[in-house]
Amino acid sequence: MLKVGIPRTQPYLFGSLKVAITLAFVGAVMSETIGANAGLGHLMVQAGSNFQMPLVFACLLGLAIEGIAMYAVFAYVEILFHALGLPLVHERGCLSAFALDARIQSRSTAARPR
Repeated sequence: MLKVGIPRTQPYLFGSLKVAITLAFVGAVMSETIGANAGLGHLMVQAGSNFQMPLVFACLLGLAIEGIAMYAVFAYVEILFHALGLPLVHERGCLSAFALDARIQSRSTAARPR
């Protein structure tokens, strides 16, 4: 495991996480429409059967906002990992807190205007 290039896999890892979280969210909502007694999917089915279309579209808007928010969280985590240069691994394969602190301090001092 130590010989695997973990820093090289980060773009693939975060790309697949962003796709997977949105698909998992769609799967959860679809399962709510079929077999749940509560949730937005169930509410959409009930509102659709009662011809309450504004409520159906409000639920759709809420689901879209939640999906975008979850995607944005993983996009932010990806940006954070790339900005900090994680993972910081020694030759022995252990994570170094001192190297992380030194890298953060060097980036913060380099970013200050003189």
